[in-house]
Amino acid sequence: MHANRDDAGTIRRDDRGNDKKENTVVKEQSARPVYFKVVRDASMKHDLDPKLIATIIYVESGGNRTAVSPRGAKGLMQLTPAVYRQYGVDDPFDIEQNIHVGTAYFAYLLDKFDGNLVHALAAYNCGPSRVVEHKGIPPIRETRDYVKRVLEFYQKKEFPAGHSTRKS
Repeated sequence: MHANRDDAGTIRRDDRGNDKKENTVVKEQSARPVYFKVVRDASMKHDLDPKLIATIIYVESGGNRTAVSPRGAKGLMQLTPAVYRQYGVDDPFDIEQNIHVGTAYFAYLLDKFDGNLVHALAAYNCGPSRVVEHKGIPPIRETRDYVKRVLEFYQKKEFPAGHSTRKS
């Protein structure tokens, strides 16, 4: 995707019916959402790929900062009440708090599971105790689908943008 693209120009008729070439510049909207700077900063702080964090946001909330799950997870990264209380989040809908805490929590999960991305993603979805108990992805369809979706989007090496059809 191009941030800016020069067009060769368009032909338009003026008031007198004369052809007139106009130079136009077509600007494509960046695929990066407005919160990308926060994603990048939080990712750098925890030595994570910002596209991974952006992918988690995309799958978790579809980029909706006011998303609330049926289980009470809130915001872009769908922080659970236990996580946002543990990390001292005042407002789980605040973009900066949500992304910084969600990224810190995901970095913690990666450390806990010795860098195993699949196990960390499963733990982010269903909780680390279930992943430990099952020594891997638990037999929970939602969790298996979640891990698969995140990995599919992440492996495309594109920055996910827009709203997803959230299933997890």
